[in-house]
Amino acid sequence: MKLLIQFAFGLMLLLTTAATLNAAQHGNAQTAQQPSPGMQQPQGQPSATPPSSMQERMNEMRKQQEAEMQQVKAELDEMRSKVNKMRADATKINDQAAKSAMTTNADIWQSWIDSMQRRVDRMKAMLDQQAPPKTGEQSSPR
Repeated sequence: MKLLIQFAFGLMLLLTTAATLNAAQHGNAQTAQQPSPGMQQPQGQPSATPPSSMQERMNEMRKQQEAEMQQVKAELDEMRSKVNKMRADATKINDQAAKSAMTTNADIWQSWIDSMQRRVDRMKAMLDQQAPPKTGEQSSPR
């Protein structure tokens, strides 16, 4: 019964995290696809928005992405902790079938966590690549 409760909790955690990440990704995609009101302009006319406001908007979007990434990292850390507890609990189980099921469950969660960590790492690399050069640094040619 305890194993069933832990499995249900794990499944609920997976679905909640997946829904959160999905909402965050779709929110970012929609934001990126929808031009802001100041950005809409007829073709052939020069931009009325000064470049500094565009840079400010890009910086704001970057801060939002970094905040979302930190939130996902915190969620992944929490999940790692729970998987480690699940593994520790599995060692205390005498029934080999239940122990195997608990270990397999932990392995599945670990593979999902590893996959999400790779996504976070790719997002971080993309953000680092898009980062404007810091004052005093020269930008490298691309």
